Amino acid sequence: MSYRDTALACPVCSDALDPCEVGEAVIDVCPGCGGIWVDWFDGELVALVRGAPGVPGARAPERAGSSECPRCRRPLDGELYLDSRAEILRCADCAGAFVPRASARVVAGYDADADGEGRPATGDALRRLGAVLKRWLGWEESDPG
Repeated sequence: MSYRDTALACPVCSDALDPCEVGEAVIDVCPGCGGIWVDWFDGELVALVRGAPGVPGARAPERAGSSECPRCRRPLDGELYLDSRAEILRCADCAGAFVPRASARVVAGYDADADGEGRPATGDALRRLGAVLKRWLGWEESDPG
């Protein structure tokens, strides 16, 4: 039995997640709240979120989900994605990530500016990757002073 043979439940609203191909990967999209589940081995989170289909009629959850990983049932931990204001939920066991609909534009690299237009976010990708790795490994930057 492969890992795709099991139906996954949205950790936010409990609706069944729909598998969706994005390039070579398969991600899972919630038809209810519009959130996106990405397994760690599927690929780069930003590219997969950018490729995820929109969910017409996505809504705020009517009922609370389990807040558990759809794969291993471990409680998900909230974290800010890189140095952004976007909160995602991550599993400490399988490293999968759930990107709520409200955070998807920021994670995908688009900042909503005042007129509502999306623009690719600017910034040093290598610096942001380093910050994620330091957080993930539990390293803190030392203060030279």
